[in-house]
Amino acid sequence: MITCIILILSHDHSDTTSIKNLWLKYSPLLFSSSLIHFDFFFIEYNTNITHDYIMNQKTKILTIKGQDSIIPGCFLKTIKSIEIIQHLYNPDFILRTNISTIFNFKKLIPIIQKLHERDKTRIKYFLAGPILELETLDDLKLFIQDANKKKLIDFESIKHKEILN
Repeated sequence: MITCIILILSHDHSDTTSIKNLWLKYSPLLFSSSLIHFDFFFIEYNTNITHDYIMNQKTKILTIKGQDSIIPGCFLKTIKSIEIIQHLYNPDFILRTNISTIFNFKKLIPIIQKLHERDKTRIKYFLAGPILELETLDDLKLFIQDANKKKLIDFESIKHKEILN
């Protein structure tokens, strides 16, 4: 079975409580797949803990010792949480997202399956945005050309256009 752990960037504030409650309530329904075992954790910083991190399985909160900030806090919290999860669980996939992101699991499952079937000897890669799989220069060219057609980017603003030819 494929394992996938979702790390949800969060913070310990009342404005995130309702979204956390939705994840806790509906995750058994969302994660019902016989092909992929999903789990998730909210990632939060706290300067007052004595250990490097605390993991609460009941609340699904991974608390990391540190101070919330956009730069470098958000980046460091992501890196540290990935290291912790990789060490404790060694999942096939780790998805890091923001608390405001909503997944369509019916579409996510086949994408994870496809990625799992790829050549494991290749270097690991990073997926970002609306699940972009840009492994080669050709993939990048197609993405930019498509984004240009849809007027999502200004082709003229690209510095090194020659790589797209």
